[in-house]
Amino acid sequence: MNPNIYRSIIRWASCSPARSKRITALCRLFPFSLFLLYAGGSACVLFCLMIGWPVLPLLFFWLVPAVGFLAVTLLRKVISSPRPFERFGFSPLIEHESGSSFPSRHTACAFLISCALLYLSRMGAFPIFLVVLSFCLAGLTALSRLLAGVHFLRDLVCGALLALLISWLGFAVILPPLSELHLIF
Repeated sequence: MNPNIYRSIIRWASCSPARSKRITALCRLFPFSLFLLYAGGSACVLFCLMIGWPVLPLLFFWLVPAVGFLAVTLLRKVISSPRPFERFGFSPLIEHESGSSFPSRHTACAFLISCALLYLSRMGAFPIFLVVLSFCLAGLTALSRLLAGVHFLRDLVCGALLALLISWLGFAVILPPLSELHLIF
C-alpha cells in the first residue's frame, strides 16, 4: 500500500479522540463477538454429540480452526514482516507488538470461525443468519485492524484467503473421505 494512502487512513482514524476510542473499542468488540458465536457453535456441537451425531465430522468444527491458527502463527514467525507503524513511523491506535504482521492472525481466525460455523450450519446444527453475521464480523475485524494501524491491506486479504483455503481443505477435501471410512468415531 502506498505510504501516503496509509498515512491518510491513519490520520482520518485518529483525527479525533472520540473516533480513536470507537475504533479501539471495535478492535476488541468484533473478535469478542466472534468468540461468543464460536462458543455458541461449540455448545451446538456438544449437544449434537450428546444426542448421538457422528463424532468425526463434529470434531472438525474444532480441529480445522485449530490447525489454521497454528499454520498462520507459524507462517507469521517465518515471514516476520514489519507492521505499518514500524515501517511508516506512527503510533497505532491500539498497543501492539512489533513484527509478525503478515498474514493477519485476527483476520484469519475470524474467517476460520465463520467457515466452521458455516460448516456446522450446513450440517443443520447452527442458524444461517448467525453465520452471515459471523462473516460480516470477520470483515469488520479485518477493517478495524487496518484502521488501527496494525496491519497492511495485504496482511488482511492473505489472512482471509488463507483461512478460506484451510477451511476448504479441512471441510471439503480431507473430511469427506475420512467420513466414508466409517471409523469407530
